[in-house]
Amino acid sequence: MTTVTKIKWLLLLMLALLLVIVAFQNLEVVEVRILLWDGKLTKALLLAGTTLLGFLMGLSARTLWHMLAWRKRGKISNTATVEEDAG
Repeated sequence: MTTVTKIKWLLLLMLALLLVIVAFQNLEVVEVRILLWDGKLTKALLLAGTTLLGFLMGLSARTLWHMLAWRKRGKISNTATVEEDAG
Protein backbone atom coordinates (compact mmCIF):
# COMPACT_ATOMS: atom_id res chain seq x y z
CA MET A 1 0.00 0.00 0.00
CA THR A 2 1.31 3.42 -0.90
CA THR A 3 1.48 6.33 1.53
CA VAL A 4 -1.28 8.20 -0.30
CA THR A 5 -3.59 5.18 -0.04
CA LYS A 6 -2.86 4.87 3.68
CA ILE A 7 -3.67 8.56 4.19
CA LYS A 8 -6.95 8.20 2.28
CA TRP A 9 -7.97 5.21 4.42
CA LEU A 10 -7.02 7.07 7.59
CA LEU A 11 -9.12 10.09 6.59
CA LEU A 12 -12.04 7.83 5.68
CA LEU A 13 -11.80 6.09 9.06
CA MET A 14 -11.67 9.44 10.88
CA LEU A 15 -14.72 10.66 8.94
CA ALA A 16 -16.63 7.47 9.81
CA LEU A 17 -15.72 7.85 13.47
CA LEU A 18 -16.87 11.48 13.43
CA LEU A 19 -20.14 10.41 11.83
CA VAL A 20 -20.74 7.82 14.57
CA ILE A 21 -20.01 10.39 17.29
CA VAL A 22 -22.41 12.93 15.75
CA ALA A 23 -25.10 10.26 15.33
CA PHE A 24 -24.88 9.19 18.99
CA GLN A 25 -25.10 12.80 20.12
CA ASN A 26 -28.31 13.34 18.14
CA LEU A 27 -30.57 10.43 19.07
CA GLU A 28 -33.37 12.70 20.26
CA VAL A 29 -36.65 12.25 18.35
CA VAL A 30 -38.05 15.39 16.73
CA GLU A 31 -41.28 16.08 14.88
CA VAL A 32 -40.83 16.88 11.21
CA ARG A 33 -43.37 18.49 8.87
CA ILE A 34 -42.50 18.53 5.18
CA LEU A 35 -45.29 19.82 2.94
CA LEU A 36 -48.16 17.36 3.55
CA TRP A 37 -46.17 14.79 5.54
CA ASP A 38 -45.89 14.75 9.31
CA GLY A 39 -43.54 12.36 11.01
CA LYS A 40 -41.05 11.77 13.76
CA LEU A 41 -37.35 11.18 13.11
CA THR A 42 -34.18 11.24 15.13
CA LYS A 43 -31.99 14.26 14.63
CA ALA A 44 -29.27 11.96 13.32
CA LEU A 45 -31.50 10.68 10.48
CA LEU A 46 -32.61 14.21 9.69
CA LEU A 47 -28.99 15.41 9.54
CA ALA A 48 -27.96 12.45 7.38
CA GLY A 49 -30.89 12.99 5.01
CA THR A 50 -30.28 16.69 4.52
CA THR A 51 -26.53 16.08 4.08
CA LEU A 52 -27.21 13.43 1.44
CA LEU A 53 -29.70 15.69 -0.31
CA GLY A 54 -27.17 18.54 -0.38
CA PHE A 55 -24.45 16.24 -1.68
CA LEU A 56 -26.69 14.94 -4.47
CA MET A 57 -27.74 18.46 -5.44
CA GLY A 58 -24.11 19.57 -5.62
CA LEU A 59 -23.15 16.50 -7.64
CA SER A 60 -25.96 17.04 -10.12
CA ALA A 61 -25.11 20.75 -10.46
CA ARG A 62 -21.46 19.86 -11.13
CA THR A 63 -22.49 17.25 -13.71
CA LEU A 64 -24.79 19.73 -15.44
CA TRP A 65 -22.03 22.34 -15.45
CA HIS A 66 -19.58 19.89 -17.07
CA MET A 67 -22.17 18.78 -19.65
CA LEU A 68 -22.88 22.36 -20.67
CA ALA A 69 -19.15 23.13 -20.94
CA TRP A 70 -18.63 19.94 -22.99
CA ARG A 71 -21.43 20.90 -25.39
CA LYS A 72 -20.08 24.43 -25.71
CA ARG A 73 -16.58 23.13 -26.51
CA GLY A 74 -18.08 20.78 -29.09
CA LYS A 75 -19.96 23.59 -30.83
CA ILE A 76 -16.85 25.80 -30.91
CA SER A 77 -14.66 23.08 -32.40
CA ASN A 78 -17.37 22.17 -34.97
CA THR A 79 -17.68 25.81 -36.01
CA ALA A 80 -13.92 26.13 -36.38
CA THR A 81 -13.78 22.96 -38.50
CA VAL A 82 -16.56 24.21 -40.80
CA GLU A 83 -14.78 27.56 -41.25
CA GLU A 84 -11.48 25.82 -42.07
CA ASP A 85 -13.17 23.59 -44.63
CA ALA A 86 -14.87 26.58 -46.29
CA GLY A 87 -11.64 28.62 -46.46
